[in-house]
Amino acid sequence: AVESQRLTVLFGASGLGKSSLASWLAWQLGMPSLHLDIYSIGISPVRWRLDDLRVAIDSRLKREKPVIVEGILILDALDSLNLKPDVLIFLDGKETGLLLGPQIANYLVRQQPKRRANILISGYESSAHWAGSEG
Repeated sequence: AVESQRLTVLFGASGLGKSSLASWLAWQLGMPSLHLDIYSIGISPVRWRLDDLRVAIDSRLKREKPVIVEGILILDALDSLNLKPDVLIFLDGKETGLLLGPQIANYLVRQQPKRRANILISGYESSAHWAGSEG
């Protein structure tokens, strides 16, 4: 069960609902969620304030409390911190963000999140697609 794990990670393309799912899971399971976007300091290439991210994650893990972390390229961020997720949830959907497209394509080849996922949620379409749709 997710609640018995310490570090739960969500990955998926831009606009698929990672943040919403992380927040909902956190509410349902009574644990905090961290949004990697908050720690971002650059997008070309994507970079993070790793010291701050480490403090936020470690503040939970050192007390043996679970935490959910979501974001684009999350496994790269965790590799930089020498952390491995206990549970990886992969939201499988089409990447529509042209700006990050090449970085995400490279990430998918290197990290293989779909293959590594403990939980795979398929069938999502980016909310960016729906934003321009007529009702």
